[in-house]
Amino acid sequence: MRGAKRGDAVSSPAVYAAVDQGPYGTAPQTAIAVARREEILTAAADCFGRDGFHATSISKISAAAGMSAGHIYHFFPNKEAIVVGIVERWVLEWGNVLERFQSDDIHAEFVERIYTALDKRTRPDFVAIWHEVLAETAHNPNVSAYVREIDRTTRLRVVELVAAVREARGVKTSTPLDVIADLALSLFEGLSNRVVLNPDLDKELIKPALVAATFAIIDA
Repeated sequence: MRGAKRGDAVSSPAVYAAVDQGPYGTAPQTAIAVARREEILTAAADCFGRDGFHATSISKISAAAGMSAGHIYHFFPNKEAIVVGIVERWVLEWGNVLERFQSDDIHAEFVERIYTALDKRTRPDFVAIWHEVLAETAHNPNVSAYVREIDRTTRLRVVELVAAVREARGVKTSTPLDVIADLALSLFEGLSNRVVLNPDLDKELIKPALVAATFAIIDA
């Protein structure tokens, strides 16, 4: 892969994956490099969530990260690639929610994952940047190509989980698994919208109803 330049469009999942391997695939990911990259992503997420994607400049991110703009360009060719890095970090954070069940008590384990998903989807720092990523996905083809591929992979994981839960519950229905996955994802993604409109949402109070709603979707 050629070295990326400032302002280069990063327009495919393959290119994004290459960027994630190291500074444009040209240097090994040392512990220091990984730490610097995380510092940039954290600073950028804070800026995007507070000021919005378009109002956030590389210079603003560099100030928040405490490093030069040139240092940031060493890791990311542009803001779009930084957004992708943030989404990649989400995927890692959500891994335990979407992995295959580890215990024989699938029902109890699934309920715990519902609680975890509720907490993650309504966390203020996540919610703020989530809506910025959605906006860029809707309008920016360079971002949408990658984010939609991540969503496709996520849906496949949810399909596997739904199939396992259905089998454990002895549920037999003609509703396609991918339809159920879309409905379940819509339910939890909607929580990130709801908490913006109702910041006082009582997460503890809605837990029983959320569990019931999730299982009702799976059983449909």
